[in-house]
Amino acid sequence: YETKYHYNLVENGIIDILGRDSASIQVGDVLDVGSGTGHWIDFYAKIMEARSVTGVDFSELSSQALARRYEAIETIRVERMDITVHRPDFDGGFDLINAIGVMFHIVDDELWRQAVGHFAGYLRPGGTVIVGGDFGDESQELGVMRRTRSLAVWEETLASLGLEACGLKRFDWAKG
Repeated sequence: YETKYHYNLVENGIIDILGRDSASIQVGDVLDVGSGTGHWIDFYAKIMEARSVTGVDFSELSSQALARRYEAIETIRVERMDITVHRPDFDGGFDLINAIGVMFHIVDDELWRQAVGHFAGYLRPGGTVIVGGDFGDESQELGVMRRTRSLAVWEETLASLGLEACGLKRFDWAKG
């Protein structure tokens, strides 16, 4: 139940942010970074009715399992990918990029900046990137393969790429 509760909070936050400026939400073509078990692929394909969803994951095992799971669905494709490595074929190809629970796993600051820069290049004009994670007052090392960046670091990095933070949802997991 904890996992379902967590996902539901985040899903509702995404719907709230995407629906702020419009009576109807159109997500278009989606890139889901760090697809893992496929939760966000399902969310964007089924709930948000995306035109297409491309799921990528660093893990060969995960990307292969997801590719098999979605192989019969023409609007979903899954590939193995390291978001810190540029994919020219993705440039300007997506209306929305989803990276929930992913970016803090990139502990090297330069590789992290590269990944954020790739997002900027992969977006179509007017596109949106949704990132889930911790955006506190300071960046922190949180154990093996986990480094959070402060909101100030995010905003500075986004500005250097010509992007801006257009919404922030904070959740108190105990209160919802």
